[in-house]
Amino acid sequence: FQVGPELTLNRVLFDVGNGQWEIPALRRALTGIAGTGTPLQDFEVEHDFPVVGGRTILLNARRLRQDAGPPRTILLALEDITIRRQAERDVRASEEIRYRRLFETARDGIALVDADTGQITAVNPFWTALSGREADTVAGHRLWEVNVLVDTEPTQSIMRELQARDSVRYDVRVVSRPDRPRRPATPAGTAA
Repeated sequence: FQVGPELTLNRVLFDVGNGQWEIPALRRALTGIAGTGTPLQDFEVEHDFPVVGGRTILLNARRLRQDAGPPRTILLALEDITIRRQAERDVRASEEIRYRRLFETARDGIALVDADTGQITAVNPFWTALSGREADTVAGHRLWEVNVLVDTEPTQSIMRELQARDSVRYDVRVVSRPDRPRRPATPAGTAA
């Protein structure tokens, strides 16, 4: 953080480096430790420092026990995890791209459904081809309301079971399409 020992030792943390550590969330956390003695673990602070720029700092702190009275001392460990957090964001973005490609190119009809409400949030192109219903006409509707699976009660039952378990798979159901004969399908679901 480009601050030497002569500007750090025996100084109040919030005054170090022309006040660059005057971070409200950090002040609140350390004040809490000083008052209650409750340790601080894996506390993340994002801050824009004057010389080194934006950083994500992981803090761990605990009050040190002393035999005599004041001054109270807090042991504070700081770890710059900026690069780690950026790498995690990059991995998530890469996974999102791979997931989106898989979703868009799968040769299975996929409908993403909100497990709590049963509402369709997205469908892939193969689902549209299979059902004959465009994504914008089904988004926001409950799966059993779009009349893709012929029997609505079993579809509602699938959703209830999926809410209770991590995954479900059912025997063949019949898919209804407005412009073609009905055809068999095997619904499966995974709660994520």
